[in-house]
Amino acid sequence: MEATNSSHLSSSRLSPATESPRRLNKIVAWFKFRFSRRHHIRSHAVNSRPSGARCFMKLRRRSVRPVPVFPLEIIEFIIYEVWNLQLSTRARRAFRQASMRVSHTWMATFMRISLADLRITDYAYFDYVWRHILEDNKSITCKHFDLQSYLENCCRSMTLYISIDYASYRRQCLLPPHLNCPGPQADPNRMASILHYHGLFLKFCHNLLALRHVHLRYHNRLPLDYYDHIYRFHSFPTTVTDLEITHTFDDFHEFPDQLYDNLSDRYIRPHKRETFFGERFPWQLPHIRRLTVRGGHVPLVLTIALRAEGLEEITTDVDSEQVVQGLQRLNVSNLRVTRCSPPVQGVEEKFMTLESRRIAQEN
Repeated sequence: MEATNSSHLSSSRLSPATESPRRLNKIVAWFKFRFSRRHHIRSHAVNSRPSGARCFMKLRRRSVRPVPVFPLEIIEFIIYEVWNLQLSTRARRAFRQASMRVSHTWMATFMRISLADLRITDYAYFDYVWRHILEDNKSITCKHFDLQSYLENCCRSMTLYISIDYASYRRQCLLPPHLNCPGPQADPNRMASILHYHGLFLKFCHNLLALRHVHLRYHNRLPLDYYDHIYRFHSFPTTVTDLEITHTFDDFHEFPDQLYDNLSDRYIRPHKRETFFGERFPWQLPHIRRLTVRGGHVPLVLTIALRAEGLEEITTDVDSEQVVQGLQRLNVSNLRVTRCSPPVQGVEEKFMTLESRRIAQEN
C-alpha cells in the first residue's frame, strides 16, 4: 500500500485488487469486537508465602494479549471509514471512547480525523469541545497536541445528530404511537438546544475559520409541524456555504394528511403549504450557496430556499418538478435543482459495514 501524508484517506485511494470489501469488513468487525472493551491491566490478589506467623497479600499483574500494531495508513483508513459510517449515537460514543485508549498513535490519528469532520451526538460532547478545547484548551489530549489551533483552522464540516426518544415523553395527537408529538423531555441528549438557544451555535462556530459544511441529521422527527421549533436558524455561522438536512425514521413511509393542533383546537395541514413557517421566525440564511434536503418534503425545501438569498443549487430526493413549480410561484429563479438518492431508513441502532450500506442504498 502506498504511503501518504494526507490527513484523511478514502476508499478510492486503495486498489480494489489489493483491498477487497470483505477484508475491510473483517478489519472493522475485528476492531469493534477487540476495542469495544477497555484495555487495561487487571490486578487480583493472591496468597504469598507466609513470613513467620504473618501473612499478607500482594498484587500480581495479569498477562494481557498484546495489541496488534498496524501501519499508520491502515490506522487512518480504519478510523476514517468507521467514523463516517451510519452509526447510532451509542455506537459512535463507544468508538470515540475506545479510540482514546488503544495507543498514542491511534489517539492522535482519531483526534485529527474526528476534529476535521465534527460529529456531535450529544450536548455533553458539544460542551466538551467548546469548553475544554476551544476556550480553555485544558483537555487531556491537549497536553500532547495543540487541538485548539487545529480545530480552528482544520474543522471543515460538522454534523449534528438530533435523535428523538419517544419512549421518554408522549402527547396525544393523531400520529402512530412511535411518532407521538415530542416535548422537551423527548430529547435526552439536548441536541435541539444547540440551535434553539439564541447565539449558542454562532458562538461555538465563531473561531472555526475553515467550517464550510453543516449537516443536520434528524431521526424520528417530523419535518412538517407548524409549531415546531426544529429549524430556528436565527444565528448561523457566516462561513458555512453548504447546508444539508436529513430526516430518517425507524418505521415511517408516508406523511400524515393532517395534524391536530391543541392550541387552536383545529386540524392543520402544514405539509400542503408551500411555506409552513410563515413570518413567526425572522431568520435568514444569506450565505448558503448549496442546499441538500433528504427525507423531507417540498414545503421544507421551499422554506429554506426562500430564506437563502444567495442560494445557487438545490439537491433533494423529493419531486424535482414540484420544487421547480413552487420556486416559480415564489418568484425564485436561477436555481439548479438536482435529484439525489433518499436516505437509508431505520438504521439508527445498527452498525452498518460498507457492504451492507451499499446494498441498502441500491435497494
